[in-house]
Amino acid sequence: MVHDPAPFASVPRDGGRALTALAVLLCGVFPVLELAGVAVTADPGTFLTKTIVTVAYLPPFLWLLTAALGGGRRRGAWWCVAWIGLVLVVEVLLHRGQMILPVFPALAVSVIVLVRPGRAIPVVVLLAAVTAPLALVAGAPLIELLYPRELLWQATLVALVGAARQLGRARRELADEALVRERLRIDDVLRSTVEPALAELVGRAEHACGAVRAGAEDADGEIAGLVAAARGTLADARRLARGFVRPTLRAELETAARLLSATGREVRAVPPSVELPPPVEEALRADLQAVVMSLLRQKDPGGLVVLRVALGPTGEYRLVAGHVGADGPSQRRPVGALR
Repeated sequence: MVHDPAPFASVPRDGGRALTALAVLLCGVFPVLELAGVAVTADPGTFLTKTIVTVAYLPPFLWLLTAALGGGRRRGAWWCVAWIGLVLVVEVLLHRGQMILPVFPALAVSVIVLVRPGRAIPVVVLLAAVTAPLALVAGAPLIELLYPRELLWQATLVALVGAARQLGRARRELADEALVRERLRIDDVLRSTVEPALAELVGRAEHACGAVRAGAEDADGEIAGLVAAARGTLADARRLARGFVRPTLRAELETAARLLSATGREVRAVPPSVELPPPVEEALRADLQAVVMSLLRQKDPGGLVVLRVALGPTGEYRLVAGHVGADGPSQRRPVGALR
């Protein structure tokens, strides 16, 4: 498996840019507010050095955050983190005994977005834990003991954007897989229906041509039969083409199962064993959407979920989704039995 270098890379396109911009804006507002507080309470010399420090670390931090949230880690990202760490060290040396930790959340979040996804949470906990000792060692005011809060909300914000990216990527992968499966299904249908019909037409055409060249009495009948067969094949091809305009219920059941599986649920789709009329399939599609939404709203997966089309007691088809426990089908509990 190829490792994704940035755990929060590539946000979904639909709303992804706005989400990334909002996250970057919120992470950039905090240092600016800190600088505004320094301008009100500190002397001009301290404000000047604080401004220089903020200008030194904030643009690289926002650049790194935008890169990680928007499209993956860029070259030189760890050098950027090292620069922010150097700025933090200079800040501690210049303002020992004063507020020196506004740089630290930026350094911590920069590290978080670059580590492997499985290490992100331990890194967040570790960095939040060292905030208070760092403030005490640097002789900073006691108010800086609250900086783990600033780190945690920024890390949470970045994690939410990362979750949106993962869901968007799963959605695109499911859509691509469903498209490939549908193309393969169409190819199989064409090979099993249209291809034999065309081969039969070619054979009948050759036979009719031979009859015409030989001046056989039944040549007209051969040609008429060939025309009728060609019309029948054309009608069948048109019917198949109309059916290809929209995916079959079987394909949509499999896509729904993969979508639910991407959320951590164990799902199996059982397609109908017979071809259903278009009005019935249309109604079952609406039922399928309702069942999928109901399952997504459930917090507890509840074991294996089976999606199947069943024949109801009144003779009409309906979509049934049920949980199957560890003891087998006897543990089946209905999720939704529509129509």
